[in-house]
Amino acid sequence: MVRKVISAVAISVVLLTSCTQMTDQRSLTVKTQNDSLSYLVGVGLAMSTQERNIEINNDMVIKGFLETMDGKDVTTDSAYMQLMTDYNKKTRELKLAELRVQFDANMKAGEEFINSIKMEPNVKSLKNGMCYVVQKEGKGRTAKIDDQVKASYSIYTIDGQQKFATPEPEDFILSTIELEGMKEGMKLMNEGAKYRFYIPAELAYRDRIGIAIPIGSTIILDVELIDIK
Repeated sequence: MVRKVISAVAISVVLLTSCTQMTDQRSLTVKTQNDSLSYLVGVGLAMSTQERNIEINNDMVIKGFLETMDGKDVTTDSAYMQLMTDYNKKTRELKLAELRVQFDANMKAGEEFINSIKMEPNVKSLKNGMCYVVQKEGKGRTAKIDDQVKASYSIYTIDGQQKFATPEPEDFILSTIELEGMKEGMKLMNEGAKYRFYIPAELAYRDRIGIAIPIGSTIILDVELIDIK
């Protein structure tokens, strides 16, 4: 029974990662909870393989799967370990190349966006490449770098997608803001003001990955400076 379940999982991986002609296996039906779990394991492995765009040998996929499930420890095989090292290195190189393409494309799109924004009425430009619009003038004092302030803010990509918004006003010291463009922009504001900033990637998140903002993106930042303490 165990071998049948393992075979179903392994063959599911092959079916979902390549165009094989195993029509008899496609006719299998899920009958038990164990069958369902086994099928989902196969689906997960297949999706992972597809995402990595790996060209595989169907027979060796099944062989490796079954032998590992039978208890064979391939991690003691130096040739295997070298293969994994080489594969991981290649994967990293491909990922970096992909990120470089995304970075360059987003940097170009951001530059074009900033240049177009500069042409709009009421938009002011700064020497550092930022632009801004005063949406509401404040009446209090102007923020300084060491001031503690209370503010609300939202971050958008240039296509208008909101990526972050404070659920309620936050208290922070202006100098501690990680986002350089926000730090510089808020020094222009006084209490009660609302500004919209257009911040190029160099003053935003630049080449950071693993966050909601795509690498190399120009961002739009809306800030309301509520209070300076």
